[in-house]
Amino acid sequence: MRKGFILQGKQLDTDSLLKLALAGFFIALNGFFVLSEFSLVKVRKTKLEEFVKEKVPNARLALKMTYSIDTYLSATQIGITLASLALGWLGEPAVASLIRPPLEKYTGLGPIAIHTIAVIIAFTMITMFHVVFGEQAPKLVAIARSERTVLFIARPLYVFWMICYPIIKVFDFIAAAAVHLVGVRAVNDSELAHSEEEIKIIADESLKGGVLDSTETEIIQNAVDFGDTVVKEVMTPRKRLVCINKQRSLEENLKLVGETQYTRYPYIDGSKDHVIGMIHIKDILQSVLNGQKPDFDKIARKYIIVPENCSISKIPRMMNKAHISAVLVLDEYGGTAGIATMEDIIEEIVG
Repeated sequence: MRKGFILQGKQLDTDSLLKLALAGFFIALNGFFVLSEFSLVKVRKTKLEEFVKEKVPNARLALKMTYSIDTYLSATQIGITLASLALGWLGEPAVASLIRPPLEKYTGLGPIAIHTIAVIIAFTMITMFHVVFGEQAPKLVAIARSERTVLFIARPLYVFWMICYPIIKVFDFIAAAAVHLVGVRAVNDSELAHSEEEIKIIADESLKGGVLDSTETEIIQNAVDFGDTVVKEVMTPRKRLVCINKQRSLEENLKLVGETQYTRYPYIDGSKDHVIGMIHIKDILQSVLNGQKPDFDKIARKYIIVPENCSISKIPRMMNKAHISAVLVLDEYGGTAGIATMEDIIEEIVG
């Protein structure tokens, strides 16, 4: 006779107790894989990169897992499936064995009715515990604390992934073949990235949530549009250009500089379509402080030429390479359309 425990006048054998304990274990195991799945999906790579720099334990492994998320999600799905099957196999009979004795004692029903009622109640209870503690609760925890949760699950999930790797590869191959048959192709990382409009929406939502202020939101949205803006939209147009003219006297040019007090001046030879170079105000002041008359031909700085439809995202790199801070913008006929400075481009972003 097997050893057991007395419950409602009946002996509950150790097999049932073991099955109950295993049922609890598989609910917890199911919860672990759900926790893993949602934390991997929810966690931000940028946050994990911060953890890696701070040398937080398991951060590097967790970051590595997010870059190969498909295969680790496959591992969580296998784990959830196995845990759920085991729970159904062991849990329902174990709980039903607890319910039968009181039903037999207090209802007076026949064996078939008692068995049916016990199975229904057991199934309902197992389902409730499975959904609440094996699914919903872990999901809520993973969503609320994804960064810390992913550090907790990283090591054990990696071990499980290593054990199941051959099975995962087979399942992934079959799944890929199946979706290919119905005309669906896998997406790459660039297709999973946020679009420009999505980034703007995220910035707006962050503003509403108090994460960003209005200035930060404007900078983000301007930066998103940066590559779509052409230099014609940010330049100082031809009609507003104040130029130092080689054909004027030094006194006339210095008077013009004193009256306008700009930082840079196009240096022209008679016409705005004949630009010799760019004159910076500090070079003029340096000559004056040295007791010399400014020699515009000597202090004129070189410039580069861009068409008015050039994207402003290309100009900073061109400026840095040529060690200049202003470009001459030409129209479609080759005439001077205006000038654009680094300040104009920065202002387009920061407003």
